[in-house]
Amino acid sequence: MEDNKISQKFKIEGMTCAACVNIIEEKLSEKDEIININVNLVTEIAEIDKHITLKNETIEQWLNDIGYSGKEIDQLNNNEVKLLIDGMTCAACVNIIEEKVSEIDGVSNIEVNLISEKANLEFDSDKVKLRDIIDVIEYVGYNAKVETSDDSIDRLEKRDEIKNWEKKFIISYVLSFPFLVIMLNMFFHFSHELMLFVEYSIFESFTVEVLIGLIFATPIQFWLGLEFHKKAWKNFKNRVTTMETLVSLGTNAAYGYSIFSVVYGLFNTEFQSRVFFETSAFLITFIMLGNYFEAKAKSQTSEAIRKLMDLTPKEALLIIQDENGNDIEERKIQTNLIGVGDKVRIYPGEVIPVDGLILNGYSSVDESIITGEFYPVDKNVGDSVIGGSLNQNGVLLVEANKIGADTTVSKIVKLVEDAQISKAEIQKFADKISKYFVPIVILISILTFITWFSLLSSNVIPIEWVPPGTSNTVFSLILSISVLVIACPCALGLATPTAVMVGTGLGASNGVLIKGGDALESINNIDTVVFDKTGTLTEGKPKISNIFTLKMNENEVLYYAAMAESGSEHPIALAILNEANERNLNIGKVDEFEALVGLGVKAKVANNEILVGSDKIMRMFDILISDEVSNKIMKFQNDGNTTMLVSLNGKIIGGVGVSDTLRDETSKVVTKLKEIGYKIIMLTGDNKKTAFAIAEKIGIEKENVVAEVLPEEKIQNIISLQNEDKIIAMIGDGINDSPALAQADVGIAVGTGTDVALETSDIVLMKNDLRDLIFAFDLSKKTIRKIKSNFVWAFGYNIIGIPIAAGLLVPSFQIILEPMYAGLAMAFSSVSVVLNSLLLKRYKKPLI
Repeated sequence: MEDNKISQKFKIEGMTCAACVNIIEEKLSEKDEIININVNLVTEIAEIDKHITLKNETIEQWLNDIGYSGKEIDQLNNNEVKLLIDGMTCAACVNIIEEKVSEIDGVSNIEVNLISEKANLEFDSDKVKLRDIIDVIEYVGYNAKVETSDDSIDRLEKRDEIKNWEKKFIISYVLSFPFLVIMLNMFFHFSHELMLFVEYSIFESFTVEVLIGLIFATPIQFWLGLEFHKKAWKNFKNRVTTMETLVSLGTNAAYGYSIFSVVYGLFNTEFQSRVFFETSAFLITFIMLGNYFEAKAKSQTSEAIRKLMDLTPKEALLIIQDENGNDIEERKIQTNLIGVGDKVRIYPGEVIPVDGLILNGYSSVDESIITGEFYPVDKNVGDSVIGGSLNQNGVLLVEANKIGADTTVSKIVKLVEDAQISKAEIQKFADKISKYFVPIVILISILTFITWFSLLSSNVIPIEWVPPGTSNTVFSLILSISVLVIACPCALGLATPTAVMVGTGLGASNGVLIKGGDALESINNIDTVVFDKTGTLTEGKPKISNIFTLKMNENEVLYYAAMAESGSEHPIALAILNEANERNLNIGKVDEFEALVGLGVKAKVANNEILVGSDKIMRMFDILISDEVSNKIMKFQNDGNTTMLVSLNGKIIGGVGVSDTLRDETSKVVTKLKEIGYKIIMLTGDNKKTAFAIAEKIGIEKENVVAEVLPEEKIQNIISLQNEDKIIAMIGDGINDSPALAQADVGIAVGTGTDVALETSDIVLMKNDLRDLIFAFDLSKKTIRKIKSNFVWAFGYNIIGIPIAAGLLVPSFQIILEPMYAGLAMAFSSVSVVLNSLLLKRYKKPLI
């Protein structure tokens, strides 16, 4: 099935609470073609793993059948784009453009729409550049550019949703205003004439107040509130329940009873009952106000990712050069028209448009918005730059090597978006509760009506508990409706995703990429932190510290060592080669080369056999290690150096001591982690003496050092610790350590933005700074704490609110909660959860 699987994201509209999420996931999971589905309430995105033969239209229809609208999110890539074309006047223009563009080698399809002035273009980016296609369109007399809509940012900012709720609330408020005036007049008696007017009977019990209720409540109930009723009806047909079910039942009960009272009163003049037109009107108005504030608050949870998405400038200065590297043309073009290999010039104060390599120039570059690194980074010819970073004080000529979805910013945005879709276990628990929440509330509402009506009818409770002029039926109905509308499943659904969005956004803003709720939750459970030494606790840039010789001089030993290592890319090999280059040793090519993983290298040069590596490789080839050599090794190791012995034709000629500088912050971070209560373990391929010497410097106990570990053995060490019921966080460089990072309960890659790190680790520390590890742990704990406080509020609100709505305060205080106020409370309960999550934005990084 895996080979036939495809993952796609769908934008889903119409979700209001955790019950909606549960319904969508449950109903679609029943389909055989759906392999897995994850729905996020806040971002309104569903990530669906489906069989490759399943059409998107089918999924969209399934969503529509259960009461939601969904559309697959187009993943813009280099081969498929939308163009905006100006200057077309008739069908002939369309034909010209389609004909000329279709003739271009590499263009597979183009469809031009005269009315929308857009074109769908498919092409092979290996054969033709998008810029060249646009040049052809402009050559035949039209203006064309890539459609640069801000749909993604609009979606994150929920602009359409906010405008929609704002418009509906304003209309609903205007229609509800007459009810507000009448109610205020009843309380404050500011107009006796108004009182007489609304109480005036048109005929029998049909008063002006009733007429006003019919005129103004009806459009609110059945026009503005139509979406609630449509969703409730679809819920009923699918035998599921959501917040809309409660709203529809509550408002229809109030409105329906009012109609019944009016009609029945027309035929029975003795019947005196209260109408609830204002209740249904205010309920819908308050809910729309709450939804408006909720949408505005939710939009703020994605502030960090919006900033990332808006980093890349819209235009870039393209430089065309001749074969000699002389500029022959420069022009401003859209950034998304830049291709791999194109050259762009960036002046001081401009944002770098693409990932690339500096061909000319020197500058300081501010990468803080991407990595969180406060200080600018000096950049020179040959250095790489990241799109979205700020060029501060020099003119740079950059050759693009990554564009579109391959850029660092795009990968970070995708990672953060995926993180915000993933679910923590605590959210899955809330989703299960929401499945039963609404049916239970409906049952409580029915029992509330039956209980109070029975007690009142049998005179079990004092009549003084009932407000004057209120019948038993009306009193019971008021409490029953209040139960329906005060219950809020929305807060349960928003508790986790809003906090996760703010938390992961904060992390991304500070150069720490956290892969969602699962990673946040797992961090809070770890008890053991395992560090790979090289490149994690150390700088990862070994240098030659000492050389000892036997009969030969240092340069000769270094020459043979460098000769053998010239075929290796290991950091120690690079250190030996760098030292040889600094000493101007002329290193030739080897005839044969073999890398012995974890031991060293073997090479042949002009019938000379060279071995470079640990004492293990010497023993493997039966090469004698004298006492003098053993003493040299011991001295190097006691100083914390890794010793690489060098043998020529079966005899040791010397050795090279290699040291890797500890990071400045290593010992402080280790000390802080131990203070927090974590057990610290160091994994290294070094021999025990060297490993112990380094561990002592940074405060790790000998018993917690695992030395002489081959790369493939790291994962076995992680598994062994997990078999001891340890919950492991593994910190490594994200490349050689990738299997161990993937195996650990939490894998953390340091100082890298590589694809491997992004794929195999749960957390990526973009800066080369271990202090961000403390930040990641602390932020995760604060985020989980915020999630738990959200749940305390969400559960507490319902646990307290529902009994009060059901009449808990009536016996002691003769206080009832009117449905309109219950609706107001419900509307703002979810807003309060979102606002509580937003408080996390005030979080400050711990200082180390």
